[in-house]
Amino acid sequence: MCAAGAGLSTWPLAREMGTATLRSGEVLLTAWQLDWFQHALLTRPGAWVDANIFFPYHRAATFNDLLLTHAVLTLPAAWAESPVLALNLALLAGIVLCGVCAYLLAEELTGERWSAAVAGTLFALAPFRFLHLGHLSIAAAWPVPFFLWALLRHLGQPSWGRAALASAGGVAVGLSSLYHAAYLAPIVPGILLVGLRRRPGGRPAWLPLV
Repeated sequence: MCAAGAGLSTWPLAREMGTATLRSGEVLLTAWQLDWFQHALLTRPGAWVDANIFFPYHRAATFNDLLLTHAVLTLPAAWAESPVLALNLALLAGIVLCGVCAYLLAEELTGERWSAAVAGTLFALAPFRFLHLGHLSIAAAWPVPFFLWALLRHLGQPSWGRAALASAGGVAVGLSSLYHAAYLAPIVPGILLVGLRRRPGGRPAWLPLV
């Protein structure tokens, strides 16, 4: 349902993945960012911060949202002739992943699959998302529910594997959107404190996260 909603609401983008873009927001800048990050990851990963823009300033890639998470997700598109393919893949797949990750989070919280499916669909196809389709860092918000889902699973059943997954989710948030990272940063300590008090935790939960 999320895939159908993403495709229909942005049509004919799905039909012209490698040749067309939206007309709003920062789509051309985003396409260049993804293209640069993918080029750097495939050639000189250690120099990804020194983007080929704003000479003679150094670390120019850090002047805006990093979008590294989305660049890694769409890395196979780096061999395409058009950099807009990665942009469109990141956007449409990002909407679908919003639904999937929100479903996982809601199912973790409620234990009800049908309720979680409704929640995931509503989150993926929320009107607010489609007001910001031209801003990938806002529209493709799937790392946020993914991080919260992984964190709650670790707090419920602490393990090094779940802690690593939660940590990876947190890194994915920071490397996909500065906005979402800023929103999450103040509330994560509260989630940890409440979660550790209500669920089995203590040192087995804290140590792997640290």
